[in-house]
Amino acid sequence: MYKNSRSIILALVLAAVVAARPAAIFSASSDGITVSLITILPGRSLYSAFGHSAIRIVDRQKGTDRLYNYGLSVRPFDARFVLGMLTGHMEFMVAALNTQESFAFYSEVENRTIIEQVLNLDAAQIDTLMSTLKHDIRPENRIYNYRYFSDNCATRVWELLAPLCVSLEGKDVAQPQPTLRDQLHRAMADSAWLRTTIDLLLGPIADRPQPHTAPLFLPKQLMDTAAASNVAGRSGQVPFIQSSSVVFQAKKAPVPALSITPLATSILILTVSLISLFPSVGKRMLIFDAALFALATVAGACILLFWLAAGYPEVACNLNLLWANPLPLAALIVSRLAPKSHASRTLSALTAALAFLCAATGGLGLQHIPVELRIVALAVGVRCLSQAITPNARPASVDKTTTRPT
Repeated sequence: MYKNSRSIILALVLAAVVAARPAAIFSASSDGITVSLITILPGRSLYSAFGHSAIRIVDRQKGTDRLYNYGLSVRPFDARFVLGMLTGHMEFMVAALNTQESFAFYSEVENRTIIEQVLNLDAAQIDTLMSTLKHDIRPENRIYNYRYFSDNCATRVWELLAPLCVSLEGKDVAQPQPTLRDQLHRAMADSAWLRTTIDLLLGPIADRPQPHTAPLFLPKQLMDTAAASNVAGRSGQVPFIQSSSVVFQAKKAPVPALSITPLATSILILTVSLISLFPSVGKRMLIFDAALFALATVAGACILLFWLAAGYPEVACNLNLLWANPLPLAALIVSRLAPKSHASRTLSALTAALAFLCAATGGLGLQHIPVELRIVALAVGVRCLSQAITPNARPASVDKTTTRPT
C-alpha cells in the first residue's frame, strides 16, 4: 500500500494515535493527498438556486489542487439550453478545475458561501476515489445527461462517497425522508417565485414520502448527510468528516424596498376577475382574459413538456392541469367567434368547472397545490363562468343603406 519509508513511518504514527484514541481521526490524507467535499450554497441566479457540490483533491507531493466539478454545462444558457431542458436533453460534464480559480468565481463573481468538509479516508479509499474521478474526466466519459432529481452534481458526488459510508449517526435508515416537495420548499425558503414555479410543475409523486434510498439531489442535503455519516476505520467506525470550515461567507444582499410576492400577484388577478363581473366592466376585459388564459396555456404546456417530453415522473399526472391548459383560451376564442352558440357556453362552463374544482380541493388530497395557484385557478374559473353566463356578442353591423320616405 505504501511506496516508501516515509509513508510507512506516517502509517505507524497514525496507527499509534488511533490506538490511543479510538474515536479520533484515523487519516487526514494518504501520501500527502487530502480529499474534501465542497458545497457552494445557492446564489441569486436561477441556475444556481439549488446550490452546488464538488470534490476537492489536494496532492501536496505533486503540488496540485483540483476541484472535480460535475456541474458544467456543455452548452451556454441560451434558448437552445431552455429547449433542451424542456425536452430532457441537457448535456453536462465533469472536469478537473483549478480550485483557487473556481473559488474566486463563486466568491467574487457570484457571492456564494463556500463550505469545505475534509473527509476521513485511508489510502485505499482515496486510491479508489481518484481512480473513479480520473475515469470520469476522460473525454469519452465526461459528458452526461443532466436530470434535476436523479443525476446532477450532488447525486454524482454522492455516488462516489456513499460506498465509503457505513452508517448515519442517530438516524433510523428505515424512516422515510421528507417528501420531495418538502425538501425543495426548505431549499427555496427565500425564493418565493421559484418555489411557486416548482409547486406548479410538480405532481402527486412529489408529495409521497421518499425512501432512505432516494438520491441525494440537493447539495445542502448531501452536506448534512455527510456530516451525519460514519466511515470504517482501523479501530472501528469514525466520523466521515474530519473537519469542516467556511472558505468564504457570502455578503448579505440588500433587501429590496418593494417585493411583489406570488400571493399578492394572485390576489390582484382574482380582484380584477371579480370586478369584471360588473356588466359595465366585463365588456372591456378582452385583453385581460387573453393574457390570463395565455398564462394558463403556457403553464400547462410547460407541465406537459416536463412530463411527456423530458420524462420527469415527478411531474406526471399534475392536477394543476385542471386549470393550466388551453381550454380557457379556446373557450375565449369560440365565445368571440360564436358568442351565442351552444358550443361556446358548454366549453366555457366546462373550463370553469375544472378550474373551480382545483381551486376548491387544492389537489383532491393527492397533490399539494399552494394557495397562490388555487387563487389563480379561481380567477380562471370566474372569467370562464362569466363567458358561459353572459357571452360577448359581437356588435351588430350597421346598415348603411338609407331609405327614402314614400
